[in-house]
Amino acid sequence: MIASRLRERRVQLGVSVKLKTLTAGQHVESNLATGLIATHEQPDASEMFTDAGALVIVTDVFWLERVNGTLPAITEKHVIVDASSNRYEVVMVQNQGGEGNRLKVMTRALR
Repeated sequence: MIASRLRERRVQLGVSVKLKTLTAGQHVESNLATGLIATHEQPDASEMFTDAGALVIVTDVFWLERVNGTLPAITEKHVIVDASSNRYEVVMVQNQGGEGNRLKVMTRALR
């Protein structure tokens, strides 16, 4: 599906990735990556169990392409912020496309 017409038709968003850390009892965020282009889709909300057994409702999926030849280093401790300042907590990350061509980032919306 790399360079497919389906990918070209998806809505593209500018997103930033922030690292959330706990410092002195407060959550502090710092920019990890800015200016990334992602495609976004909202499948039907689905339930997923984390490794710890917690139930999470997945509401949004972001697809990120390679930047300078490598995929962005996104993990479950990151938060994605789009151009409209909507915030999404990363629930799961999967390397897609066989050769590290795309990154599937499953998220849930933060309020």
